[in-house]
Amino acid sequence: QVKSMGAEFVPVDYEEEGGGAGGYAGLTLMPAGAEVLTVEFKLNLLAPADGDLLVAEGQVLKSGRNLVITRGEVYAIKGGRATHCATMQQTLMTMHGKA
Repeated sequence: QVKSMGAEFVPVDYEEEGGGAGGYAGLTLMPAGAEVLTVEFKLNLLAPADGDLLVAEGQVLKSGRNLVITRGEVYAIKGGRATHCATMQQTLMTMHGKA
């Protein structure tokens, strides 16, 4: 069973490494019509992603007019147990009026 902690689930159509979670978290604070450009991306693979389900959580650490810093955590769920398998931090640039 998966529960939201007050957030809306966002389906992602590719294999999740954490960037999607952080990117979508950052996009929620950008103006309508803005595009996202990744400026920096750091990924640490902590454990094999061996599970029946991958869960990615995204969080905005700091949001400015042009730069947004986000963090993503990825957990593999297997047999009711979660294993923290990846952590990510990225800097996004808001591309105003590019959509």
